[in-house]
Amino acid sequence: MEDESEAAEVPDWQLPHILGAQGVATLWLASSCVLGHRPINAVSGLTHRSAVATEMLILVNGFQAQASCKPAHHRNFLRSCSRLVLTAEICMGISMAVAWLSGKEAAARWKTLTCLLFLRPWLHADPDCPDEPVWLIMALLPSWLLHAFVTRYLLSRVANGSTPGSCLGALCLCLWFAAALPELLLAFGNGGWWLWRSQALPTWFWPPALAADFAMGACAGSAAQGLSPGRNLGILADLSILVVFLLLWLAPLSEGEILADSRQGALQFAPGPLAARAAAPALALLLFAGSERTCGSRVARLLAHPSLVALSACSWEAYLLAAPLRDLCNGPLKGWLQLDSAPGYVAYFLLLWLLAGLLSGFVTKALEAQN
Repeated sequence: MEDESEAAEVPDWQLPHILGAQGVATLWLASSCVLGHRPINAVSGLTHRSAVATEMLILVNGFQAQASCKPAHHRNFLRSCSRLVLTAEICMGISMAVAWLSGKEAAARWKTLTCLLFLRPWLHADPDCPDEPVWLIMALLPSWLLHAFVTRYLLSRVANGSTPGSCLGALCLCLWFAAALPELLLAFGNGGWWLWRSQALPTWFWPPALAADFAMGACAGSAAQGLSPGRNLGILADLSILVVFLLLWLAPLSEGEILADSRQGALQFAPGPLAARAAAPALALLLFAGSERTCGSRVARLLAHPSLVALSACSWEAYLLAAPLRDLCNGPLKGWLQLDSAPGYVAYFLLLWLLAGLLSGFVTKALEAQN
């Protein structure tokens, strides 16, 4: 009977608002993948600051890792991580095939080998592998390993202490300072709200640079496990998303963000990580406060909508397939699918999630066959 009740209970790492946040972040990144390098318009706050969606994915992943500390749940999380690694390998192969069909020059063998072995970001912190979004999986891999053997045990000890809430909150702030301080100092030295691309590479794309962000999500997951009903944290979740909204739409674009809109400027400026790190505390608070079982947060209820939760079923696959499918539409399929038109834009997303669902099923079956 105990096993049946435990199985019937929804694991913390699969809370609806967590899965909905993952789906929204993936949809945002896929949109930015198509809408990038366009003139300044009403959605420039989203396209220029899409790194905030990447930060959300990192925090959600850390939250899920810590909230799946029960042995059965942790095995499921590790299985999903292995699925992501295999999916990333397949998507890099798809991206290389699309590049060949488009008549592009093949990448150097050494570069391709280091990408396939997940060593590229350690040797050259730049998202220049065959499938650019793969950099995030490569950057998260050491955080997964560190969490499996070290982080989750340390956070469990803190959560079982005399004042777990205060300790976890203080730890979360320290982690945020550790992640954001180098970028803030560099931006201050530049005299504006932007970074040179050469500065952003080691502070954002290098795997150890994301360890603190992942640990922040894990802290939120550990704190959420100790939540008791009736804390009335819904207002905190709603206020946190308001802060993110103000950062995205109302904060004026800096000179570096505007210049980064051009293809030449994108090679020199990288303002996105600053916005991501600025939004990180609010996003972590949203994940934590929305986890209360009786939460009255309207944002948490919106994220828990079945349509958004359904997007998360194959959201990582959609994230990894977004760039190859875009290149395919702009290359061999350019005469069939125009991404500049509204019908083509909608068709792109329908095709993206269809292919992501098929890829998810294929990879899952392949892993199950090995087990």
